[in-house]
Parts: sequence; structure tokens; C-alpha cells
Amino acid sequence: DLSFGSGVGIEVLWDFIDKPLGGTILNWYVGAGPTLLIDDPFWLGLSGEIGLEYHFKEAPIALGFDWRPTFYLVDKTDFRVDGFGFNLRYVFARN
Repeated sequence: DLSFGSGVGIEVLWDFIDKPLGGTILNWYVGAGPTLLIDDPFWLGLSGEIGLEYHFKEAPIALGFDWRPTFYLVDKTDFRVDGFGFNLRYVFARN
């Protein structure tokens, strides 16, 4: 993920749980990965994510919304819970 704001943010998140949300057209997912904010000061940490997404049947596209708490280790130690994401993803393979 790439974001712009008070700096440039880069996250590489791996979703290791992806399951249907009982009886709905949505899937829920959980993931984690490193996060980097290139700004003054420089921030480096670990982000988690939990969210919901919809996979289009006709195209390899998914729309999602997630919450991303982040634990920063460098430049200062901090825990932030105000991160959210809206996703448009290309789906390489579906089980």
C-alpha cells in the first residue's frame, strides 16, 4: 500500500486469514506487515489489519475496507489506532 499525507507511507501487508462472513457476500480478513512513513521524523513499525471485502464474480477485482492499528518502533515508540484503509485490489487467484 502507498499513501500520501504528511509524508509518504508504505505498507506491505500479508492477509493470512480470508474467510466468508457467514451467509453474506462479504469476506473478512486479518493481516499484518511492516510499515514505513518517510517524513520528518522517519517512522518504522508493524501494522495489523482487519477488514471486510467484496469480490466481484465477473472480474478479478475486490473492494475492501479495513482498520489498521500500528505499533511504531523507530523514531519513537508509539501505538496508533486511527488508521483505516479503503482498498481496490486485483485478485491473482481465488480458492
